[in-house]
Amino acid sequence: LLRSLPRRLPSVPDALVLDSPDLAAVRSRLAGAQRVVISSHLRPDGDALGSEIAVARALLALGKSVLVLNADGPPRNLDWLVEPQPDGLVQR
Repeated sequence: LLRSLPRRLPSVPDALVLDSPDLAAVRSRLAGAQRVVISSHLRPDGDALGSEIAVARALLALGKSVLVLNADGPPRNLDWLVEPQPDGLVQR
């Protein structure tokens, strides 16, 4: 999945190219990792949790052990986003 990410999207300005030394380093570290913890900012909102869950699910599909862990638990109004996830994926 990580290798299948396009290096460049059609009609994207050069400043937004998806292949950079930093991104290559992240891809390499994730590819070599067996266990990954994903975190975001304090008081995570729907955007943060949705992004964390999407990345976590992609890494799970690659056979990685993944945990979404934030300093603050998900707010109750986002239970609909958290509850359908595999047990233990998102820590409260």
